[in-house]
Amino acid sequence: MKKILISAFVLLYLFCSSSEVFAQLRKDISIIRGKLIRMELSRNEVTIKDNAGKEKTFISKKGLNKSLAIGSDVLVTYKIGTNVANKVVQAK
Repeated sequence: MKKILISAFVLLYLFCSSSEVFAQLRKDISIIRGKLIRMELSRNEVTIKDNAGKEKTFISKKGLNKSLAIGSDVLVTYKIGTNVANKVVQAK
């Protein structure tokens, strides 16, 4: 019984140790999917059009992946209430 309890705590710790997962549980971070319509590498800025047709502009904290192409589907992880993206990746 003790081993099962310890294993459960270890798994819970590993699951919540990722800051993005923990922030999503707290509802601080959201993920949006859309089509990349504009990208400015010099300003680390992307504009996407979501499935509802709204355009949203984000500034990437970690820079942008140069392999992203205009028109591709992307996932943007961002803090709610801001336009700062933690991650911008191509959707699979």
